[in-house]
Amino acid sequence: MNLIQASYSQNIRARGTNLSRKPLTYTYTGDLNSHDRCKRAWAYEKHAHFSPPEQIQAVFGNLYHSVLEWLAKAHHLYTNGLRTEPDSEEFGKVLLKKLRMLRSQGIHSKVDNDESIKGMVLRKVYPTHTSTTPTTILHPDFDLIIKSAERTEVDLKAPVDLKTHLPTWDKNVFRDHERLHLRGIVDVVRSISKPIHFGKIWEWNSTHTDGKAVTRTVSGKVGDLELWDYKSTNYDPHQILQYVNQMLTYAYIYEKTHNERPVRCVLFFIGEVKPPGEKQKPERFIVIEADDNVVNGKSFQNTLSQVEQIQQTINTFENDPASLEGGDIHGNLDDDVATNQCIICMKRWDCTTYENYCIKKTGKPSTYLDLYAIR
Repeated sequence: MNLIQASYSQNIRARGTNLSRKPLTYTYTGDLNSHDRCKRAWAYEKHAHFSPPEQIQAVFGNLYHSVLEWLAKAHHLYTNGLRTEPDSEEFGKVLLKKLRMLRSQGIHSKVDNDESIKGMVLRKVYPTHTSTTPTTILHPDFDLIIKSAERTEVDLKAPVDLKTHLPTWDKNVFRDHERLHLRGIVDVVRSISKPIHFGKIWEWNSTHTDGKAVTRTVSGKVGDLELWDYKSTNYDPHQILQYVNQMLTYAYIYEKTHNERPVRCVLFFIGEVKPPGEKQKPERFIVIEADDNVVNGKSFQNTLSQVEQIQQTINTFENDPASLEGGDIHGNLDDDVATNQCIICMKRWDCTTYENYCIKKTGKPSTYLDLYAIR
């Protein structure tokens, strides 16, 4: 090896060392939840940066967070006599503006156009809106959450020393990465009037490893600090544990970064919201008590274990992409993932996990794996 080659090799090694010392950065929804659904899809989309075929859930998730924050601020200004009352027409214009901003960030739908998405969100929040008659009347659920509390969207960023907080940290798995930046967007809510009464609360089993949403009335108090997350989807009992750990991890991070522990976390499943006059499902609000630091800490540890699983996926993928199987970390496919994600996945053609799932369910391969059947 000549001097130039030796110098080049030293530079590469130095760059690798410096890169390995940079903190890992993961988001809960974009990385941890996506990896739990299918590690193979996550590796191609998030690690190898292949453009995902459809991002409709990401569009709605980001959209609801941003437009409801705008609506809360607008109503706060209106209450203090600093602006006119926001109506559905103005809200629609804000929706389109937010959608353009998301599109500029690469977050957009290839199936639904912006006008269609705007209409779906507008009908949820202002159900009596028409193109000829704007209204200031909010859906009762949104009226209560917008007008009865102070809401602030917070981008939580928690620096974590992995060697200290993750007992199973292994330099071969983490490639010497010792720090993690865990990020998540959540609404910090403090009740100022008319605290909401919820009908469903999360109940843990005796070991705090699983649980279920049970019927029980929970009433907030004025001044209570809550963390809210909006889910554009319907309530799914098979996914709820993942969301519970997500919210309690947020609560743990919030307490460490803001020196105040939230009283409770609230998951708002907007997909369950029905038009006024129809019977509302109690599952649209799921309450998670957040006042137990031990329980919050366990959820945080579960989150760190998910980060470790992602690092193992990266190592497998970079060693041999073809060897990385689809599904969750155990190679299993959830029915919802198979029916909604796999059928449009760019890598389904050679995915043995999806092929075996279809054969087990129907006795034959899916037509979504047959190029000649796609017309």
